[in-house]
Amino acid sequence: LTETGELAVERLAEGLEMLEGVGCDKEWIHEILRDQFNGRSFLDRSDFYDFVNMYRNQRFTFMRKIFSEVDQDHSQSVSLQEVVQLLGRRGITPVLSCVERIFREVTGESGLRDLTFEEFVKIYDVVQARAGFSEYDLVRLKKVWSRYDRDGNQLLS
Repeated sequence: LTETGELAVERLAEGLEMLEGVGCDKEWIHEILRDQFNGRSFLDRSDFYDFVNMYRNQRFTFMRKIFSEVDQDHSQSVSLQEVVQLLGRRGITPVLSCVERIFREVTGESGLRDLTFEEFVKIYDVVQARAGFSEYDLVRLKKVWSRYDRDGNQLLS
């Protein structure tokens, strides 16, 4: 923030990620700034609130579109198989057991069932943030990495 309480637009991505808890689309940020804020360099509090609402609306529309594409049977829910197919189309080679763990992580249930739109959004965010790994898988990967990264320099040699 500046002394006058304005936020520099180059910090918007950072602010959004802190606020939303997920990564953000920098292209959307630039589009909204260009189309709605005339390419300004700073936003005041009111403009920032407006910006966040515009970004959320754009994200919601995007997620609804993806959900509709994935929901091939138009059941208003998505199955494990439909999510696996989406991952494949997005260039992620899905490991079924890993996707099952992410389903369980998101739903908090031990069994597998179809996901609502809100749960689908959570799955999508997990896949984006963790490259398709469940929390369990990340813990295991970190253990393996630390076992071989003996000097702690984040490089295997």
